Amino acid sequence: MSDAEKIATCEKYRRGDLSEQEARERLGDDVIDAMRDDREAFEAAIEMSDISDFLQQNNGDEWVVNVYER
Repeated sequence: MSDAEKIATCEKYRRGDLSEQEARERLGDDVIDAMRDDREAFEAAIEMSDISDFLQQNNGDEWVVNVYER
């Protein structure tokens, strides 16, 4: 399977156009497990993140992204 076909298969799986079993058969367990691990790590990082450090209140009713370096 070419790299382009692997990427297309991953995208189909992410969109839900391909079942996990089909993706595992085409790409292998290690690829799907790595995708799952990456997603779980990203979700955990987002949950642990305190985004208030990146926001500042503007005029008391609107939040804007703070782009100043720390």
